Amino acid sequence: MNILLDNQYCPPISYFALMLKAEVVMIEKHEHFVKSSNRNRCQIAGPNGLQLLSIPIESGRSHRQYFTEVKASYAEDWQKNHWQSLCSSYRRSPYFEFYEYELEDLFLQKASSIYQLNVAITESIISLLKLDIQLTFTDTYEKSYPDFIDARALYKEGKYAPTIPTYIQVFGDRHSFLNDISILDLLFTQGPNAKEYLMTLSKHLDIIL
Repeated sequence: MNILLDNQYCPPISYFALMLKAEVVMIEKHEHFVKSSNRNRCQIAGPNGLQLLSIPIESGRSHRQYFTEVKASYAEDWQKNHWQSLCSSYRRSPYFEFYEYELEDLFLQKASSIYQLNVAITESIISLLKLDIQLTFTDTYEKSYPDFIDARALYKEGKYAPTIPTYIQVFGDRHSFLNDISILDLLFTQGPNAKEYLMTLSKHLDIIL
């Protein structure tokens, strides 16, 4: 199958499993920015359960602006805050130290757009886990792509939340398993073993549009 996905910030685990199911993975590049979505936010495991990381948007921007043109606001040091949150949550996880220096550079850079930051992080995760995924991108915005499963709205408003196999998470002794949170959680806790986990998950993952 071929799949068309939206662009997300530190996407959930199932996002990568879906990409592994596909022969061709295409990322939407020409949509308008969608507020309150995974395009500028993600969930990680925090001491008290789910913790939301959200990139603030530069003020005065039209809601009809193309996502590739949407810039993060640097009025507050959200990059440092996001990275400190990751360090606080995952510093003691088994594999954080193996990946922290490469990822730290990504999180602390001032990307020209949120879209480009998202692509850079996603491609970095693919590389770190040696996943057989080659991203392609849309040339224009089209309402439908007959040769692709259109999953651009799959994660809208959290409607797609497949139950994934449990694994040992940080703070697992404090709260129940946090299902399908950011791929960073799997990366830091499972390391290279995350690849096999994702490949197994991809074989059993269904897409319900």
